[in-house]
Amino acid sequence: MEPWSDGGIFAIMIGFMRKNRLSTLSLAVLVLGQLPLSAFAAGPCTVSALDTVAGLGTQVTISGCAGAGTTSLSLRGPSGTSSYTQQISLDAAGSAMTLIPSKHTFNAGSYDVTAAGVSTTFSVIADRADDGHSKFTASPVSIRSNGQDPVTVTAILRDKYDNPVAGRPIALISSRASDEVNALSAQTDENGRMLWTVRATESGPMTLIPYDIVSAKQLKLRADISVTGGSVNPLRAALTSFGGDGDITGDLTSSVIDHLELSLPQNVTEVKANELFSMNVKAMNGTSVVRGYVGTLIVESSDPDAELPKKGEDPKTPETGRIDMRSVDQGERKLSLIFVLRKRGAQTITVYDKLDPSVKGEITLNVTRDGGTDNEMITIKSPLDRTSIKSSTVRLQGTAPSLVNLKVKGGLSTVDGETDAEGVFRIDVPLNPADKEVTLFVTSENGTMESEPVHLIIDNEAPEISTVSIDPPEGKTEEPANLTVKTEANLASVTAEFNDATLTLAGSGTLYAAQMTAPKEAGTYDIKITATDSVGNASTMLTKWTVKPRQMPIVSGVKAESQPLQVSITWNEIDTVPIAEYTIYIADEQDPGNYLYSISTKKPVTSAVIKDLPLGKTYQFSLTAVNPDGQESTEKSEPATASPLGMSFTAKSGKDSLFLEWSELKDLPLDHYILEYGTEPGVYPEKRSIKGEARSFMLRDLLNDVTYELKLTPVTVTGKTMNDLASVTRGTPSGTGFTPGVDDPVPPDISDTLHPGANLPPPPPPYVPDVPETPGSGIPSMVGALMVLAAVVGGFMWRSSVKQRKMTQEFLSAMQQRYHS
Repeated sequence: MEPWSDGGIFAIMIGFMRKNRLSTLSLAVLVLGQLPLSAFAAGPCTVSALDTVAGLGTQVTISGCAGAGTTSLSLRGPSGTSSYTQQISLDAAGSAMTLIPSKHTFNAGSYDVTAAGVSTTFSVIADRADDGHSKFTASPVSIRSNGQDPVTVTAILRDKYDNPVAGRPIALISSRASDEVNALSAQTDENGRMLWTVRATESGPMTLIPYDIVSAKQLKLRADISVTGGSVNPLRAALTSFGGDGDITGDLTSSVIDHLELSLPQNVTEVKANELFSMNVKAMNGTSVVRGYVGTLIVESSDPDAELPKKGEDPKTPETGRIDMRSVDQGERKLSLIFVLRKRGAQTITVYDKLDPSVKGEITLNVTRDGGTDNEMITIKSPLDRTSIKSSTVRLQGTAPSLVNLKVKGGLSTVDGETDAEGVFRIDVPLNPADKEVTLFVTSENGTMESEPVHLIIDNEAPEISTVSIDPPEGKTEEPANLTVKTEANLASVTAEFNDATLTLAGSGTLYAAQMTAPKEAGTYDIKITATDSVGNASTMLTKWTVKPRQMPIVSGVKAESQPLQVSITWNEIDTVPIAEYTIYIADEQDPGNYLYSISTKKPVTSAVIKDLPLGKTYQFSLTAVNPDGQESTEKSEPATASPLGMSFTAKSGKDSLFLEWSELKDLPLDHYILEYGTEPGVYPEKRSIKGEARSFMLRDLLNDVTYELKLTPVTVTGKTMNDLASVTRGTPSGTGFTPGVDDPVPPDISDTLHPGANLPPPPPPYVPDVPETPGSGIPSMVGALMVLAAVVGGFMWRSSVKQRKMTQEFLSAMQQRYHS
């Protein structure tokens, strides 16, 4: 059974009640019984079976056995006899699942299942109470309305398979509100029986109705009681019964009846084969007949071909018959010309009470058959006894004395025939097409000889194919699938025609299974199922199976490792399908949905090294697998992230300078960087040291229009020079413009517009030297020299001031262009 969700249990229970007429309690127990009972392991195998409801069958699971093979499963019912066996095929893991057909779980009780030398048990509970098999009795049928006289009401609940419905709370409803109803127990006992007493205080008709509390349903059983104000009806001790296939007084059966007595008229003990005879059945207590006995009796015979009263009406035991003991029989039932025995010799007929099998009776009769010596006997050679046939006519072949007129009885009509000179006969016998079984025998025309009977099973119906299931329902090209067909057990063959091939399905009970492989091409394919029984009846069913292109597996176990200037990637190998190559998708971690690059491995490898990725970024790596046909995984793998270890190192041109920038080395504590540069590749005559926390540097005093190669090497706080993480770049000073750097001093006359809101101190007043005294006439030489010197100095100062203003203007223009463009 499939597992049930909590939210769907109510809907499923209602569906089962409508389809199978199960009671709510039975379904509830079935739901609770979905966990398998404990399996007792002997060795590596385990066997488990699910509890079930009568007539539903169950599932048996075998697991943990040592590899593939076959094993035998046997079922032992509550009676202790083996009732069912089947052969089971184990898969490569030593496991199998099979179903026990419903026809083997009609009887409620505990069942033993044995497979692979291991046993377990499961329980079968009774189904809901069935009105046709349950009993409802009331005694007496008339009481006085004095509130003292009681009516004893008995309900015996059975399901449709005659299993007692035990543990069921039943309410008794009276048609009158004033009646007093007292239950003598809370629920039905192990025999499905429950008792009440009812008393009345007003006159008039009373109707009593049993009500199933669990299923909230009235049973279709009624008891009508007459309540009078005068004396009690003289039939006070009589018993009124309603419903069912026979009346049962449960409280009298086991306590009063101790055995049954069987006898033939005139107490004869010998009967002729194939002839009707009568029998008397008495309910006895010691040597006295129990006149009040009412019950149902089961009839069995040692002769499997015997004709018994109402034989075959019970689907659980079709070989048994039934006798109903009614109240009018007064404990003694005379059954006229209803029994037939066919087997020669001593045959025993057994009759027992259905509720209490210990109450029984037996009679052994000697069955005789007319005939001559062994050489003069009539023998049927073909068909053999218990043979299944597919025809409305059967040919009996056998031997008898030569040139004897014969008659064949048991068919649609009596057929005449004769033997030839060699004593061989061949007689075609028409059969009743409505019969499922027939017993034939041959007699001589004068009645002095008679053959042993031949019991034949007539099977003119093709097997019914109940279901065809394919797992998975939608196939994938070149992948295996399991085909399972549910039909009748013990068929001669079940085959499937698929893709120009014929598969033979192996049977296990009513299930037949085979494994098939989907074609290479996708599409919708026809599968023709043919089931053939032992006599050649065949039925077919056509189903379709959709096959889609096989989906490539998703790559798993992707790992990425950061390495100097590269990233190493590894992943798990896919070995379930052929792989031609893998595709690696690369995205920026900040934008994972935008795959910047894709790289093919060209081979079915499980690792790769990714180089030449721009440094200073973290990347996300996802993979797909590609088969030889070019089909790619429908989904990318779970991503892995890493970044190549190294720095992105750039140089921007400036006048007589290069502005250098580089990325941070994460998780690597640095003390400083070593900057080396020169004008020849690989030759670095100049060297500088830069602080470890710096991310840029202005390199000055360079020659314009000359290309420099620069190398930046990090040094850790432990003094280790990380040569494998060194980065190299090139740059050419342009000779025009200005590129500010972190080491550029701020000019002293920069205005407030550089940093809005800043309060810069006012510039100092210009320095004016003291004016020397002037002589009375002319200009002294010393004074002249000082004037010349002052003029020269003043010129230089003016030129320097002009140059400084120009540099400030260029700096402000560069800053404006860089930060406000």
